[in-house]
Amino acid sequence: MTRTRVLLVLVPVVGALLFWLSRPASSAGVAGALPALPSSVEIEVGPASSSSVDATPEAEVETAAADSKPALEVLSDGALIVDLNRASEQDLRRLSGIGPGRARAILALRDKLGRFKSIDDLLRIKGFGKATLRRLRPQLRV
Repeated sequence: MTRTRVLLVLVPVVGALLFWLSRPASSAGVAGALPALPSSVEIEVGPASSSSVDATPEAEVETAAADSKPALEVLSDGALIVDLNRASEQDLRRLSGIGPGRARAILALRDKLGRFKSIDDLLRIKGFGKATLRRLRPQLRV
């Protein structure tokens, strides 16, 4: 399937899903359609940021700014934007052409580098060429 066809299918589906999820429970129309969560449910947001003694105030501000953005963002038109420095394997696999092997390779490179400084760092991964990077660049951020 071409990218345009995929977007033509995904945009209405994602829009309908977002609309359905954003409705208040009282307007759901079906009593009990969504089960109530127990009050003891804990939601894990992500790994806690660790700051070292050597951390500079600039690094802390940079980390705080990075933590405020989600790893995966769905735009109003249904397009995905993935933050390479925060994405999980599942987030990366949502990109077209990224399977489990490539996702693990991206995470391994991120572990090796500490964090991506540029999207071009992906060229260090075997099998990631300029064409692949050109195709994925609009969907990626660091």
